[in-house]
Amino acid sequence: MAARGLTSGRDDQVIRNLKVLAPSSFWRNTWLLAAGNIFRQREHLRSQVIDLLGDVDADSILATLLTPSAGLALDLLEDEVPGKARKFQRKLIKYALQVLDAPPTDKLERLAAAVRPLMTLDKEAREIVRQRVGQSLKTSDVRWISALLFLGWLSDLDSTLAWNRNLLLLTVRKLPQDARQDVAKLPPGYRPRSLTKLVPPAKPDGHGGVNYTEVIDTYLLDNPTLDTQTKNLRRRIRRMLPTAIVNHPGLGGDSDL
Repeated sequence: MAARGLTSGRDDQVIRNLKVLAPSSFWRNTWLLAAGNIFRQREHLRSQVIDLLGDVDADSILATLLTPSAGLALDLLEDEVPGKARKFQRKLIKYALQVLDAPPTDKLERLAAAVRPLMTLDKEAREIVRQRVGQSLKTSDVRWISALLFLGWLSDLDSTLAWNRNLLLLTVRKLPQDARQDVAKLPPGYRPRSLTKLVPPAKPDGHGGVNYTEVIDTYLLDNPTLDTQTKNLRRRIRRMLPTAIVNHPGLGGDSDL
């Protein structure tokens, strides 16, 4: 009923309703049902539904950091909302790949499962993923390890994807020893089988990881436009995020990925 109410009325009102509720996790299921109804019943609004994801990320500084559009796009892909429309599949893939910008979570495994069949059928979708992963692997912050784990989950799902398998092998081969040790210390639930075979788990040593907020603090401090709001943002983020090994001098430099 709630989803039906969101999609009743004029086109501009429907889009406005979706934009208001998009950041809310409480209304997530209702939002997804409403978006699905639009894709089935108001095809002329499909582009606006996808485009509003970018508007959601731009609504606040915190939203810019946490990119709620990534989770929404991933949900839409999992529910197969765009159907067989390649144009909308590709747009959602681009938004969902922002999951690679965050510390590792279960969304990486979900992302791999959602995009793998689309990559198999669509060369352009495969290239979108390939380029984005390559960019993330060149970074020196949280993105490189999220990209590495994503590659592992993809390999677990389909070992026949040659580019993915080769990229995973090449990346692990190039890891510095200290980076390899950090990968080995990842909790079991974060470790794809393909990656575990290449980097065996480390024996427990009692050492803790790096706090997620150390990575986010770096982003905030490097951005001069956030000076007056840094303290409040740090406080809010620290309450939201747990700890894990996420920050490390990455691969960097030139890459033939």
